[in-house]
Amino acid sequence: MFNILATKFKQLTKAKDFNGLYVFTTVLQKGSKAHLLENHCQRLKKHALLNGFQEATLQNIQNKVRVLLQQNPTNEFSKTRIELTLIEGSEPLMTLTQTPTVLPSHKDILIVKTIPTQMLANPKERIKSNNYLPFFEKIKSEGYKLFIDNQNDISSGLFENFFLINPKEKTLTTPLISSLVLKGITRDWIIKKSAKLGWEIHEKNISVTEVTSNKTAFFSSSVRGILPISKIDDISLLKNELTNILSRDFNYSILQELEC
Repeated sequence: MFNILATKFKQLTKAKDFNGLYVFTTVLQKGSKAHLLENHCQRLKKHALLNGFQEATLQNIQNKVRVLLQQNPTNEFSKTRIELTLIEGSEPLMTLTQTPTVLPSHKDILIVKTIPTQMLANPKERIKSNNYLPFFEKIKSEGYKLFIDNQNDISSGLFENFFLINPKEKTLTTPLISSLVLKGITRDWIIKKSAKLGWEIHEKNISVTEVTSNKTAFFSSSVRGILPISKIDDISLLKNELTNILSRDFNYSILQELEC
């Protein structure tokens, strides 16, 4: 295991009106590079702003993240969580937590259970902060969860975006971005890639009743890539070649960026 690596950066601005301890994003790292790093820096900035930290500029965050990665390179692939701690009256603290990992594999087939969104610790703002981490720690040992809102619509997994494939109509559907749905970086990549492959993309509310045995579903994650779902509650789902193609191309994009 890697140790927790922390570096405090001097900054003239102060954090204010922050309703948690930190915001974070998790990247796949190798050497001093991270996959889709610019997108992750933009996420840190956005989520810091949502928590009242107005002075968090994109350039400042990018510079700090690059310095940390250069100071703490890895020999193999690492699941690296970048945390930006914002404490009122104190200088921000940026840290890396690195855990060895491997390239994502679409061979990991998931069995998923639905759970109401009321169980989220902070359903009003689905931002990546420690506001709902205690809840995550509580349920992570129970397996993957799919959150359902008050209208019986699917929102997302705890840290994953949800996709539903209708092979007959060649459509790929994912829930609309909302306060209960994370704007995933890999989600955006999948939408663009699938459109290029000729799939019709729908971003809309998905009723849990639309999940039927003649369809395919998967989760997406920045670190774990494409995660096929074989079963949701008592409904067994089909396999589809699209998940294999997306997984292969996602891994290729990782290797292109991190090993070139």
